[in-house]
Amino acid sequence: MLNQDNTVDKIKVWSEVVRQLPDDPMAHYCLGLALRVAGYTDAAILEFREAIRLDRSFFEAHLELGLAFYSKDEWDDAIKTYREAINLKPHFTQVYHELAYAQRDKGNTDEEIKVWREVIRLYPDDTHACKHLGYALKRKKDERG
Repeated sequence: MLNQDNTVDKIKVWSEVVRQLPDDPMAHYCLGLALRVAGYTDAAILEFREAIRLDRSFFEAHLELGLAFYSKDEWDDAIKTYREAINLKPHFTQVYHELAYAQRDKGNTDEEIKVWREVIRLYPDDTHACKHLGYALKRKKDERG
């Protein structure tokens, strides 16, 4: 039943699983995913937070919570959550990328540059990070006039 494409059905199923297993962080996480896909971002945030409350080391819940905050332009919350995710898995580059985008969109070019440099330090062959570091450096130069 969970393989159906119907998001409403997934929300119903995972809501029932959460009702039956309220202390299961994976159940809250999966309900949060279904809610976020359906556009219920605030409800998804609550589920991701509950998953993290139940399991502080739940990396994926931290990442998805950050993405949910980012989708609402809540930069400070997204940045804080991405940093928590990085503390859990410091070599998972996607989180650094998301952190850099949040810093960029918040207008923190210097912080964005620091993040891209850290990605390149960890993964020198990350051409995406190199490209975006170049964009950020150009933006910083343009900001200075």
